[in-house]
Amino acid sequence: MDKKTTIILLALLLPVFVFGQTTNVSSIGTDSCGGTCDYSTISAWEAATDTGLVAGNVIEKGELWNDGDFSAGATIDGATTDATRYRILTSNDAEKGDGTEGTGPRITGDSNDVLDGANEDFVRISYIEITNWGSATGARNAVTTGSGADDWTVHHMLIHTPSNTSSLTPIAIRCANGAADWFIYRNMIYNINLSNTANEVGISSSRGATVNNNTVYNALEGFASLDATGDGVLKNNISVGNTTDYADSYGNGSDFNVDEDGTAPGDPGTNNVTTSQTLDGTFFADLVDFFLISGSNAVDAGVDLSSPYDVDITGFTVTGTWDIGAHELQVAATRSRFIGVF
Repeated sequence: MDKKTTIILLALLLPVFVFGQTTNVSSIGTDSCGGTCDYSTISAWEAATDTGLVAGNVIEKGELWNDGDFSAGATIDGATTDATRYRILTSNDAEKGDGTEGTGPRITGDSNDVLDGANEDFVRISYIEITNWGSATGARNAVTTGSGADDWTVHHMLIHTPSNTSSLTPIAIRCANGAADWFIYRNMIYNINLSNTANEVGISSSRGATVNNNTVYNALEGFASLDATGDGVLKNNISVGNTTDYADSYGNGSDFNVDEDGTAPGDPGTNNVTTSQTLDGTFFADLVDFFLISGSNAVDAGVDLSSPYDVDITGFTVTGTWDIGAHELQVAATRSRFIGVF
């Protein structure tokens, strides 16, 4: 083999070695996982995948099965990751819920923070219901990290109704002060307000966060910023039924958000909607699932943000003018399952 041929072959093979990651898929379930589960708890999967994913050129994907509730989450921290080699915790495609309670994998009864990222970067969390958490005292959060956990993606989560204890101050999705460049989208969050006077926030973002098409109802603060820079950008979000819909400040480009109290971030903000509609039956179809109804101020009031934001909490793919919030009001013919979306 001459030198020229060797160089050409190396050039062709190099992308395979550098970019051809292996994705290890593990089933996690409390029963059979359609056969045999690889792990019976989330923490067992987490411990087994606390490895050097960059050195191994590996993506570790844990798929939850809806064959019984999970009683605890896990601290996801310790793997060495980068933008192309990371950990995913999600639902098995066939087990994904339809955006309503009890239809997909569910974590319930965890007394502490449920999915705690500590300081691991690039984690992806999606398609899981979290409820009835935080019986321990203090600030207990459904999805949370330390200040060093950058580049997280949290989407299509159903988070609601923490344990109603007098000293609990829960946050549904908490991007810690100092953590950067999160993507938070298509999450449905409600009944976080326990009237305990502190925190009780739907989504708290930090610097560089992209926060799109989420719905938050009944929190002390629907949206808050934990970083002094306040440069997270919010688009197409609904925050209603809260003590304060949007607290703190946000970045340039925030727009197309719905509130009731005039606090939606404005830069330019000319497309924000302050609704005075009755939430139960006029804005939402009901205060159980928080799906939009025809005639709602949020219908056809959003901006097209393209993929990956175009699949709503129920599995509908947006066609035409976008609605604001986690749910898109569309005909059933456009419905798709979540296959292949992480």
